[in-house]
Order: sequence, then structure tokens, then C-alpha cells
Amino acid sequence: MLTRYHQQITTEALGKRLGPKALETVIQANLHQDDLKYLLGGYPHYHFDDNEFERTYLYLDEQHQLVKNTLAHNGDPTLAWVAFGKITHTVQDFYAHSNYVQLWLEQNARETGFPNRPPNPNEIEPLIPNLITNPRLFTARSILLFEFLGMLPLLGKILIPFFPPDTHIRMNLDQPASGPLFSYAFVAARKRTEKEFEALFQHIHTLYGSHALQRFVNEVR
Repeated sequence: MLTRYHQQITTEALGKRLGPKALETVIQANLHQDDLKYLLGGYPHYHFDDNEFERTYLYLDEQHQLVKNTLAHNGDPTLAWVAFGKITHTVQDFYAHSNYVQLWLEQNARETGFPNRPPNPNEIEPLIPNLITNPRLFTARSILLFEFLGMLPLLGKILIPFFPPDTHIRMNLDQPASGPLFSYAFVAARKRTEKEFEALFQHIHTLYGSHALQRFVNEVR
């Protein structure tokens, strides 16, 4: 997703859950994953690209463990906030860079019996098990040449329809201009960010107690 939407999603999801300093650090860590050096290749797992599911889930597990280890050992909470910010970026990109939204819409149409009535975007759920494990689920291929050509004025609009449909430039839901499915990706990303926080909140509270939890959410030393 574009920077402004990563920031908006993270603020909406966590603005009432984290203190100001923690929230700002989480947002900045989220946005840094779109630094140019991470977009030029070699980091598809930062953005849930290229069907790198195993590598991406391993990366998310590493960041979750960093959060937990930092708080368990009374370390600098900044390290935990940065790790969590990276998590939020990656899971948010999942909905913009995969066909999860399309699969959800298809399933919703079958279940409701109203294939021609688009559901409200607020109805989408981000972690439906049979969709997360669906063999038809895939994430976008990021090809730098296509991305560059697609950004060229006029020429890009002509060329994009000829690029493979599973490429990022064709299937991304990074912004409203991507089409009507963007609103579903936005809501799913916000809900997933909330779920990531709630799961971590419960884990920290259960294993490490209220003091560690307060250090994470409110910068208490």
C-alpha cells in the first residue's frame, strides 16, 4: 500500500491502544519497509510478494519473537515497537498484494446467495482459515521493469493491460485508484493490525505481566 494508507491504517487500528511515542515508532518502522532499498529486490517477504509464504511467515515469527524477548528481558521497548511496526507493514500488504479479497468476495457471494450485491467492506474478515490456506491464494509477482514501465505517463496506461495478471502492477490494491476492491483491502488490513495487537497484548500480559505490558503500550520504565 502507499505510505499514506499504511499510516492511516496503523493510526486507526492502534491510535487508542498505544501511547504517542510508541505509536510514532511503530508507524515509522512500518513505513521504513517501503524504503527504496527494500523495493529494489531481495525483500519480497517484507511485502508478502512473490508467493514467498514460508519466508514471510518466518520473518513475521522472528519479529514476534523479538518483541517478546525484548519485553521478557526488560529491554528497550523501542526495539519491540520497531519489530511490531515491521509486522504491521507486512500483514497490511498481504491484503493489497494478494487475491484474498477476491476469494472472500466469491465466498461471500456463495454463502449469501446474492452474487450481484457487493457486501459492505466492513464485513470482510481478515483471517478466515479456509481462505488463508486456499490453494488458489497467491501473492503478486513484483517485476521491477513492469513497475517502471507502468509508472510512465501515458505509455504506462497503454502497457499495463498487457502485463501478466499476477504481477504487482496489475493486481495491487495499494490505493483507491486501484479500483473498488481497495476499500476491502483497507478494512481487512486495519482489522488484521488490530488482531495482531490484541494477540500480542494477551501474550505479553499472560507471560510477562502488567509491567511488561505497560512498557510496551505506554513507555513505562
